[in-house]
Amino acid sequence: MTDTLTVRVVAKAIVAQDTYAFRFAGIDQQLPACDAGAHVDVHLPSGLVRQYSLTRPNHGNERYEIGVLRDPNGRGGSVEMCDTVQVGDTVRISSPRNNFALHPGHGRYLLLAGGIGITPILAMARALEARGADYLVYACARKPERAPFMEEIKAEPIAANFQWYFDEVEGGCRLDIGALVATVTKNDQVYACGPTAFLDAAEKACAVLAPGRFHQERFKANLEPLSEDQMGAFEVQLRVDGPVLTVPGDKSLLETLADHGYEVPKSCLEGVCGTCIMPLLASGEVIHRDTCLYPDEQQNNTSIAVCVSRGAPGSRLVIDFG
Repeated sequence: MTDTLTVRVVAKAIVAQDTYAFRFAGIDQQLPACDAGAHVDVHLPSGLVRQYSLTRPNHGNERYEIGVLRDPNGRGGSVEMCDTVQVGDTVRISSPRNNFALHPGHGRYLLLAGGIGITPILAMARALEARGADYLVYACARKPERAPFMEEIKAEPIAANFQWYFDEVEGGCRLDIGALVATVTKNDQVYACGPTAFLDAAEKACAVLAPGRFHQERFKANLEPLSEDQMGAFEVQLRVDGPVLTVPGDKSLLETLADHGYEVPKSCLEGVCGTCIMPLLASGEVIHRDTCLYPDEQQNNTSIAVCVSRGAPGSRLVIDFG
């Protein structure tokens, strides 16, 4: 079970149109350290759990900050967060997890942010600035008033490394990701976070790069439907000496575990957040459908996101359920 911390909301501010920043402080405890790219689960009063990226790395007894876009057409979490959570309230959050960490490199770091996707990118920029790395940030929004944290960024040294793109203002322009990728050298790395269409364009443009040069974090899954030959039943064993369960073709591994009384922490149910990741002790063929595991983790079958990924029909997976 994921550890949770009780924190106090010590600041709440509007940082763009429909976008709020929340700062959390520990209550009689030091907040865990984390690197750029990390996120936390926020447990809302209604019981909803949502993931929000931290805007800066934390290597001391510092406060956490998140950015939340109030989306009335979403699943309800952002509206509850923005409308009901106030300064002085206490909330439960998870310890930070990082599925979008900076990788060591000798070239440039090119950071692409679309809208509220600026939150992990901002943390990366601050970390890279602190280490004196070579980086550039390409921050995109429809117009300046919808660009989260822009005024705060302008007051920091990182501002010199930001380029802003606004496509709904007179004289504005859209970032040409293809042209940008054409300038990438073999040692450069590209990181992107933002809405689905933004990331689809980045992923398509970066397909020409060598493996491991493009990294992204999605808010929503881009799941391909399972083919008929992927939907058969398979088995899962809980530890090497545990019970064996059959996962039907029409149910997920997560649902099957719950049906047998085995509760797994979960949140997005789309393979994005990483809450339900479980270690694999042994496996046959695994159909990985998530976007939260790194390619090498998927290739080596060391872990599985049980909400969307599954074993191939007729295979047996052994998971470390304990």
